[in-house]
Parts: sequence; structure tokens; C-alpha cells
Amino acid sequence: MSLNLRRSLIGPVALVLALLLGATAAMASDAGKVNFVKRSDSSFDSYTNQPSASFKSWAQTNLWRTEVFTPYFDSKTSWYANGWVYDDSYAIYPGSTAKSHPDWILKDSKGNNLYIPWGCSGGTCPQFAGDIGNPAYRAAWISAAKASVAKGYKGIWVDDVNLDMRVGNGQGDEVTPIDPRTGKAMTDAAWRGYFATFMQELRAAIPSSKEIVHNSIWYAGGDSRDADPSVQQEIASSDFINLERGVNDDGLTGGNGDWSLNALLSFVDRVHAAGKNVIYDGFDDSAVGREYNLAAYLLTSDGNDGVGLQSMTPDNWWSMYNADLGAACGSRTTWNGLLRRDFTGGTVLVNPPDSSTRQATLPQTMTNSNGAQVSSVSLAASSGAVLRGATSCTPVTTAAPTPTTPAAPSKPTAPSKPTAPSKPTAPSKPTTPTTPTKGGKTTAPAKKTTKGSASSGKKGVAFKVIITHIASHLHSSATRRQRTSGREATKSSAVRGSATIEGRLDRVARQKLSIVVERRTDAGWVPVRRLPSVHHTHTFAVTVTNLVTGRFRVRASYGSAVTASRFRLAA
Repeated sequence: MSLNLRRSLIGPVALVLALLLGATAAMASDAGKVNFVKRSDSSFDSYTNQPSASFKSWAQTNLWRTEVFTPYFDSKTSWYANGWVYDDSYAIYPGSTAKSHPDWILKDSKGNNLYIPWGCSGGTCPQFAGDIGNPAYRAAWISAAKASVAKGYKGIWVDDVNLDMRVGNGQGDEVTPIDPRTGKAMTDAAWRGYFATFMQELRAAIPSSKEIVHNSIWYAGGDSRDADPSVQQEIASSDFINLERGVNDDGLTGGNGDWSLNALLSFVDRVHAAGKNVIYDGFDDSAVGREYNLAAYLLTSDGNDGVGLQSMTPDNWWSMYNADLGAACGSRTTWNGLLRRDFTGGTVLVNPPDSSTRQATLPQTMTNSNGAQVSSVSLAASSGAVLRGATSCTPVTTAAPTPTTPAAPSKPTAPSKPTAPSKPTAPSKPTTPTTPTKGGKTTAPAKKTTKGSASSGKKGVAFKVIITHIASHLHSSATRRQRTSGREATKSSAVRGSATIEGRLDRVARQKLSIVVERRTDAGWVPVRRLPSVHHTHTFAVTVTNLVTGRFRVRASYGSAVTASRFRLAA
């Protein structure tokens, strides 16, 4: 279904105010500059723990912003002042807060505690789901966040700003909580309203000079998507919307449908129109994946956006993150079946998902990301090219594209839904409420790993199993003729498909990798395929066939490490 114009994301008054404030007037001279955002984890501690003068200089030069953790980074803000301190909006960890305020934890109809459905194993998950509708919970959270930001941070990175409800039981199955204010099942509208109020209160409490990042779901808002008033309020309460995975999401499609790349880029346009910015938080560190995400970033950048890839370090740095294509000569256009945007110092091209490979002759010889001189490009689907070289285009004073209104998404049979935001890898120091022990010391909660991965091990050596890619494909449905009450009718068999699951194992020993594919039913997640256990090291790839359309979850286990990742097959 094409994007329609029935709804408006930004009301006329709000849009006029944003324009008057100059929020959308991005200077074209900044649009071609790459602003790199680093998401740190414990593996980055080897650089930051006792930083050398050269590393400090490198970080200050290359890391426009960095997601960091308190209290570990508190003493480092003196030499790096562009850190966004991390906190999760509704995670309550087992410990003092959970014990002293059990009423802050959402519960099911039987009074059982509910969780954020991530990292679940053995009937439990690392994080209880906090009641964002509870004013006392919100006030305590905001007070702690305000104190953290005051330690010299640029602002705060707020995780799990999920305006689509994400609450589950200890098995990771989604469960609708009871709303303590009504005694009934919490509605989606109430959840969104509570979250919007929460984020609005946070914005009011944090100094306006401090930046607020929402790691949120771009397609949240039910049928209205970001035309929903609560979603609009949430966006207005932020400075940046983090697009987790960027365009490295296999759920994105071609065309102009609900889950298309164009729908995502149009969402970015509307965020810009609201005077806010985005971060293309890439999740694919392959050469193709990272350039695709960078090119998409440059298609829409207004000069104040960011782009990231967590694996980047001083020893693993891609020079294109230092690129500057100069002033933008307008917004993105369509050219030879590709998305294109020109700058005074280069051109970016993107071939959307589900497209055929495109061959294009360039207007002039340019330098590609590998440093080679090229006069033509060949781009497969879901790929991009960032090309450098002086052009003859004329820069514009602003590069803010005209916003489009959000589409009313189709029903559950729409193409694969992009995966919901995942969890960050935990820092080496505690970032959440801790449990006091004797002597005034504290015990940190269990460390977190990236969603889609899990780790375990002995003597501090972590084994990790990570699902890096799921490609699902529908196959042609079969039809057959049958007699029904004396007349002939055509009956279609169930549409079926297949999925290729790829991943990797980090810090591995030789153990057996087991993969189970489960399908969502009214009774919960039901196994539909159990692949034979096999020995693997480093990478693996398996294909599962003859799957009926629906929602699926892949569970991979390696030793005691278990991870899950979801995908959808839709007709």
C-alpha cells in the first residue's frame, strides 16, 4: 500500500513553530559531513580505562557522540565531554529497587511479575518491566537520570522507548499487563500515553542544554503510526531518535509500502520537520552493510544527524566515517532506479531492498569508498555507494526535505515487520540499581549482551552466539480444484516460505550448536523445527523450509548460552 495523505504527523501550529525556531533549517554546508556515533561496551574499556594521550585525541576527533555508562565513565568526562549516559526507561533489575518497590513492577492477571522480553532463559529474564504509568516510578527514575547527566555528560541515551508495548513473561512471550490504575488489561493507547508523559516529564527536568536520545521504534503508534498524538509527543520530547539497526534490517522492503525503506526515510523527514534529528545506528559491519547504512544516512542528513557502527575502534576504523561531501545540492531524488543525492564534493546512491541489480554510468569519474577511480557503479539490492569528487551542482541554503505523512499500515499480512530495538551490551561497571552488601559494597546485576546474542562461560571467558542475519522468502502458493456442494471451486493451499539463518560464535570452544525454530500460536511459541545439533566454530548458516506464514522465533543455544531472534513470513 502506498503512503497516503490522510493523516498529518505534525499539526500546522507545531510545524510553524518548529520552522520559526529554525529547527528544520539545516545548513546545506553541514549535510555532507559524517557525524559518527559510537555505542560503547565492555570491550571498549581497554581503550578508555587508562587512556593514552593519543586515544584521547582520537576520540575527540572521531567520535562526535558516544553512548557511555555511569559510574564507569564519570571520571572521564573531563577529557571527553560528548558522552550520552545510558539508562533504560522501564527496566527494573532484581535487587534493592525490586524489593523495596514491588508495586513498580508490572504484573499479569495472576499477580506474577512481568519482564522486558529480552535475554530470557529458564523462566526468567534479566529485567522486570517497570510501570511507566506510576508517577512515583517516573519521578524516581527521572531524579536518578538528572543526577547522572549532571556529572559532565552531553546528555542521556534512553533505551527501550517502546511506544509499541513490549512486556512479557519469563519465557519471553509477550503478555499484556494489568494496568494498576484500572485493574484491567492495559490498552495500547494507555501504554503510549504513559510513555509520552514520562518522556515529556524527563525533558522538562533535564536542562535544555543537555541532549536526550530515544532508542525507540520508528513504526510505533498502531494504525496511526507516528501520526498518533502520543508518538508525536514522544518525538517532541527528544533531541534524537535512534534508528536501531539503521537500514540494516531485513524486514525493510522495496517500493513504498508500510515496511519499505522509503517509509523509513519518510519517517526521518517527519522527524526533521518536527525539529529533531536521527541516528542511523548500523548493525552490519560488512563492507556492503556499512556503506549501505552510511549512504542512507547521507540521503537524509541535515547536518545534525548521526551514523554509527558499534564495532568501530581505533584499531578497526573505516576511513569513510571521516568523509565530508560538502554542501548538499538538494534533497534525495530518484535516478536510474536508484535513490540519489548530490553534494558539492560527491554523490550518494542507494539501491532499495527487493530491487534488481542496477548499473549506472556516473556523470563524471569519482572516487569510491575503496579509493578507486570509477566512472560507473553496479549496486545490488540493499546496497549503496558513497562517491567523492567535486561536482558542478549548486548548493542550497537548506536541505530539509518536504515531510510526507505517515501511512496507515496494512494488517498482519503485511511484509516482514522490522525487528524491534535490541538491548545494548553492558558496561564493565554497574549501570543500574545495585544490591547493598556488607561493608557498603554493591553487587552489579548480570551483564547485558546485544539482543540476538547470548553469552556464557567460565573464569570470565564469555562464549557468545549471535544471530546476524535472517532472510525469509515466500514461495508461490499452490492451488487445486475441488468439488463443493456440486460446484467446482478453487482452493489455495497455505502460502509457505523458507528462512536462512546466519550467525557467528565469538570466543568459542568446540561445543554443539542447537537451533530451534518456533511459531507463534494462540497457545504461545510452539517448536516447528529442531535442527540437528552440529559442531560449529566462528560462523554458521542454516536454511529452514516449508514454513507456513506467521510470526517465528529462532532460538540458538551454544553450551549454556541461549539467544532468540524473531522474523515474520507474510503473504
